[in-house]
Amino acid sequence: AEVKLAKLPVDVKLLHEEDFPIHGEITVREDTLLLLSFKLETFVTIIRSKTLANTFRSLFELAWKGAQDHPGFTKEERMLWPQTGRIV
Repeated sequence: AEVKLAKLPVDVKLLHEEDFPIHGEITVREDTLLLLSFKLETFVTIIRSKTLANTFRSLFELAWKGAQDHPGFTKEERMLWPQTGRIV
């Protein structure tokens, strides 16, 4: 089945990889989870489950609230992104 992802406005907090070495992504849309791996192997897993989607939403909210007080990148560091393609 095809999964359509809407282009929605998002808030982003960029954190230093040394503190949070995450090499993947979890996207939650309606009743669907997309799990992506970017490290040694690249793959995508799609899970359709309203229960798991709601669980991951709750986990995300918990992590987002916990990251509010964590120092992220400075505005100057974020401004380097378009020029270099990476945060340095």
